[in-house]
Amino acid sequence: MNIEQYDYQTNESYLDYEFFSNGPKGAIKKVVRFMSLLQYSNIYNLGFGDWNEEEKKIDDFVVSNNKDAERVLATVAHAVIDFTDHYPDVIVYAEGSTTARTRRYQMGINKYWHEIEPIFDVLGLVENEGFQQFEKGHNYKAFAVRRKNSNFTEQKREVSMSSNIKKNDKKIGSGKVVVSRNVRDYSKEPFFVKKAEAAKKIIDQYGLPKNFVAGKK
Repeated sequence: MNIEQYDYQTNESYLDYEFFSNGPKGAIKKVVRFMSLLQYSNIYNLGFGDWNEEEKKIDDFVVSNNKDAERVLATVAHAVIDFTDHYPDVIVYAEGSTTARTRRYQMGINKYWHEIEPIFDVLGLVENEGFQQFEKGHNYKAFAVRRKNSNFTEQKREVSMSSNIKKNDKKIGSGKVVVSRNVRDYSKEPFFVKKAEAAKKIIDQYGLPKNFVAGKK
């Protein structure tokens, strides 16, 4: 996906990602966490929000207004690609904290569908009906995605050194991901735990198509 994005970091688990939004409001730390739904061992919730340094917690209700929403969304999308590079058989569930933020996810999928569709199978959740094959022009409450081909390879990977760990930096679009011990484990962060619990309730309620769970067309 050749979309402008920010450089970002992950840890050795490839479950936690950090990057900085840069704009009129300054540098704002963003965090992405892929949290297992436990009983659904191959389904992970995508949690995303701003890190509030003063309160030492994630805030996904704050409106950053840093004039870079599309670049931020592209960076989150590439974190999904990197995560599924390492966990190719998982399903990623994504829902915004507000209707407006879910709509923003949908707008991004619509806009870059020609780049997303070759890589991912995508479902949209229609409230009171269930998960359906994603179609542009429809409104959805949430999304579920999985890789079409676990052997899909992103662009050529470049080798370099992070500040802590010698790993492969991977050039993806206009950004770069680096593995670093500086990225903490957010698995105990209350925000991400609650988001995963909410996602599990949705999966309990609606389920997912069997062929989608099996990874078949």
